[in-house]
Amino acid sequence: MHHRKMKIRFFSLILLLLMLGLPTFAQAGGGEPNRLVRVGAVKNSPYVESLEDGLAVDLWEEVSRRAHLDSEMLMLDDLDHALEELRAGRIQAIVGALPAEPDLAEGGILSLPYADQTLGLMSISSPPTPWGLLRPLLDTRILVLFGLLLGVAFVFGWIFWFFERHHDDTHFPDTPGKGVLQGMWFALITVTTVGYGDVVIKTTRGRLVASLLLILTIIVQVTLTAALASVLTVANMGMGPANSVSGLADQKIGVIGGGTAEEQLERNGATVKQYPDFDSALEALEHSEISGLAGPYFELHMLANAHPADKLQLANLQVMIGQMHFALDPELDRDISSVLVSVRREGVADRIQSQMLARARNEASK
Repeated sequence: MHHRKMKIRFFSLILLLLMLGLPTFAQAGGGEPNRLVRVGAVKNSPYVESLEDGLAVDLWEEVSRRAHLDSEMLMLDDLDHALEELRAGRIQAIVGALPAEPDLAEGGILSLPYADQTLGLMSISSPPTPWGLLRPLLDTRILVLFGLLLGVAFVFGWIFWFFERHHDDTHFPDTPGKGVLQGMWFALITVTTVGYGDVVIKTTRGRLVASLLLILTIIVQVTLTAALASVLTVANMGMGPANSVSGLADQKIGVIGGGTAEEQLERNGATVKQYPDFDSALEALEHSEISGLAGPYFELHMLANAHPADKLQLANLQVMIGQMHFALDPELDRDISSVLVSVRREGVADRIQSQMLARARNEASK
């Protein structure tokens, strides 16, 4: 009997210990509950298409998962309304396309950037015409450079003839007309680095002048190549988009709503015209009122995928024009800053962009 009572007491003690330890075990196994945050979304394609779709929405979902947050998403009318709600404490975050504008940056509510914006240029592809191929060569800069090249050839040709005429009657005859032309021929093949070798300078003074011409050739080559590249890049925008913002000098380029893209274009000598929306800008592009349409590359890429029939071509000019942020209250900002750093380092935003572009292409092809 005594032995039986001891067993009962022993099992009772074990049961009591299990019951006391059960809440601790449950807490250790399940972890702390996720923090609930209210998040305002401001529609701005392609960053916020809906409460379930968009670059910023998809990225916030990943950030929330890593930071152990449960997000209650609300669609708000506009950014001003969202900022009012955030400052009043009725929401803790704003998801959308929030650039580092002075009023936002000074308020201390912007998170670390989640994506970079680079300048893109959209143009319409069209088959080349003979005149279109020749017209760039008639650009004023090209004509001036070719004129200078011929002037240099004439001056050096005369000098070569003057020094060599008594030492090489075959290539530099006494007749000034033929002799200077022969000297110009030697100067031109030297400047253009062709160097046939049919004419050889024999005098010391002539060789010194030829050495000076070779040094001058480096400057001439660089200047002429840069000018040709600039002119041909812009002239061929109808056959393919330009690949350098510096090549847009003196061109009329459209932008939607202005912003940092407009500032970058004007800084590089382009004439900028603003349009209220993509449809009006595309119409101007189709009627050759503008040479191209510039803006954030990702946004233009999404628009181009949605208009496959318009033969739109796009180039990434690789010029930084901004960064995208979330807006957060200070406490939440502290909680997710490290998460944003890891997300950015892993290229999560780039991966989401690629997925969105692929979906847009598939939908357009249906």
